Amino acid sequence: MYRTLLALSAAALFCTSVTQANMLENPGFEEGDYQRLNENKLPGWETWGWNGWQFGDEGYTFGDKSIKLWGNHTGIFQDVAINAGDTVSFGIKGNLPNDNPANWDMELKMEFYNSSDMGFMLDKVTVNFDPQGLDSDTWYDIEGTAVAPENADTVRFVFMFSDPAEGDNHSGDIYIDDAYITVPEPASLALFGLGGLAMLRRRK
Repeated sequence: MYRTLLALSAAALFCTSVTQANMLENPGFEEGDYQRLNENKLPGWETWGWNGWQFGDEGYTFGDKSIKLWGNHTGIFQDVAINAGDTVSFGIKGNLPNDNPANWDMELKMEFYNSSDMGFMLDKVTVNFDPQGLDSDTWYDIEGTAVAPENADTVRFVFMFSDPAEGDNHSGDIYIDDAYITVPEPASLALFGLGGLAMLRRRK
């Protein structure tokens, strides 16, 4: 069963700290060169499309670098080993620049597979990010949780534009940074009992 979760602008939904380390490689995009995603390998990640760049624009990073996306048919993904039954927390930060904020719909997806057959998706959880009406030059947390299904041993973290390429007059940019996947320690699992809860939290 594939599920879609609408991102909510309600920070009070949960404020639990996650105790386990980030399982993603190069989650803040600090490794790699300042160039278009299709021109060089982004360490730890796979990419598609040419409408993205590894940038270091002031005010749009948490370290020295972030990723800037500005068009459809472009995205990033990374595969991480997990266990069936794990409660997986995931997220990424997004910022809509004031000079050209994106009006595309975007998706953060967790796709579950068994590594013996990566062509067959066991389950998928999607967090929709709709930037319409949101403030620019503000960092938003796009995040959620999901439970790994039976036989899953791999989760694929995917961030992408979700609008069709033609006919919708979409434009604009988004900066993304500080991606994460974590599996809570056993003592924390009860706090994530509402698996699949997603939220969008405004960061001031």
